[in-house]
Amino acid sequence: MLETWNVLMVAERYSEDELFKERIEVAEFERSGFRDILIVNVEDIVEFLEDAEDTKYRRLDRVVPIDDSFALPTDNCTDLLNGHIRAWRDK
Repeated sequence: MLETWNVLMVAERYSEDELFKERIEVAEFERSGFRDILIVNVEDIVEFLEDAEDTKYRRLDRVVPIDDSFALPTDNCTDLLNGHIRAWRDK
């Protein structure tokens, strides 16, 4: 069984709509609420990255894996960010 991967697809500037229309069969897309950024749930990450590398998605600028997420604003935003930064630094 394949693991589901969550990634951000960053579209070329002002190309979110075009990238959204190029939806692929191996993923579930949703809009992030931020310009030119889509959230994608990918079943087969290898196939997805191969398609991206082969420029199947003409308006794709970059792909960013999502390890963790949190909602903003929060009362403890500074503490939350410091904790995440410390974890990355320690890796």
